[in-house]
Amino acid sequence: MENKMNGNEQQTDIEDEENIIIICFDPNNEFNDHIEDLKLQINDSVIFYSELELCINFIKSIVNKTIFLIISPSSVSQLNNFNQIKSIFLFDVSNNSNGCLSFEDSKIFGIYDKSDLLLTAIKKQINLIEKKMSRCCYFDQIQYENKDLSKQSNSFLWRQLFPDVLLHLSSDQHFENVDQSILEQFPWINDYEPNEAVRLFMKYPSLRQLINKALKNEDIKQLYMLRYFLSDLIQNLQFGKENRIVYRRMIISRSEFNQIQEHNGKLIMMKEFLTANTDRSSCYTSSTKQISVLFEIELNKNSIFADLELSNQETILFNLNSTFRIDNIQQQNDQLWIIKLISVNDGQIIKQKYIDDTRRQFQDLSISIIFGKLICDMSQWNQSQIYFEYLLNNYSHTEDLAWIEHGLGQAYHWKGEWNQSRIYYDRSYERMMKNEPARIKDSAVILSDIGEILY
Repeated sequence: MENKMNGNEQQTDIEDEENIIIICFDPNNEFNDHIEDLKLQINDSVIFYSELELCINFIKSIVNKTIFLIISPSSVSQLNNFNQIKSIFLFDVSNNSNGCLSFEDSKIFGIYDKSDLLLTAIKKQINLIEKKMSRCCYFDQIQYENKDLSKQSNSFLWRQLFPDVLLHLSSDQHFENVDQSILEQFPWINDYEPNEAVRLFMKYPSLRQLINKALKNEDIKQLYMLRYFLSDLIQNLQFGKENRIVYRRMIISRSEFNQIQEHNGKLIMMKEFLTANTDRSSCYTSSTKQISVLFEIELNKNSIFADLELSNQETILFNLNSTFRIDNIQQQNDQLWIIKLISVNDGQIIKQKYIDDTRRQFQDLSISIIFGKLICDMSQWNQSQIYFEYLLNNYSHTEDLAWIEHGLGQAYHWKGEWNQSRIYYDRSYERMMKNEPARIKDSAVILSDIGEILY
């Protein structure tokens, strides 16, 4: 598909490095017996405060860093309103909450009564944040045919499934859930022709930034509100008709370049809509923390993209789940590395195997339920809760309500909100048992989860 438009598409990206700071606020010295564990087992900065004012002043001073906060349930109301805080971990060493807390603030990651469980949760979240900071995700395709992919959970599978989920959730009632701020920026979003989606996406840099940021962060709320526009966008991309070479230059962090080198020969995906052009430009940087790279991308008939004419230059807009194999990495000079990528369809094969492997355990799951399960398996429990709430509130008879309720139960379960989790587990179980015939095999999954809560 060919589109013509005016404007300049910036082809060089610069990514700032980001650090994680862990703050432990303990005014009553409840955590004394666990401080050494926290210091020894977490490599990131851990800072301890016992005075509220000092803690607040430090939090306010933090700019462009991610803060994890460890506090007791009794202190949560004092510190849960700061924008600098990414996640709150409630450490209930006295075990007095009994799972009765109501976590209305989505920053609260969970509640833990043992230090090993707390440390495991923090390490998982650190790993998740570090992965989100990367603009790429990877997959080792070696011998995946012999593996049960339903046991895997990663951003690669997320991005392979997401376009299918968009198409599955599309309906005729466009944009009833679009946030007012989006409507203010893009008033036309309520009234445009679907075949104009690519042109509009490329015309408005702020729209591209909004969408690509939401994709990179796997922000379900933003992406769900824009699902109809995104669905129109990906449906306007087409298979290529010939082999060709296109280029994309980036300035990336040294740590991300190291990741690319470590995955040489493996599969790579970008976490956003990738653009490239036919002009083999180079880019330069004098920063020791950043590296200038030129992606040389070999396209074929398996490649899905839109052909654009942008500022008298031919530009390619790739599909969201475009997959490449890292073929070669060479240093051209002191200021530029050439990374050769080959477009492959392995991503589609891997996605289908993941779906098939999942359905061998849970028969007849829709793609939207499978996607929600994946989000939960990735330890993104707040995102999983938001997603299943959207499915529940916009319930379609094509969906399995019992599995939606089970998904919500699991999200609350892993967040430590056991009472709320039990409510949804009970609803799911009752619905399955009332089915004709009763869903004995599926209901056993629910009973097992209830058993974990009671244990």
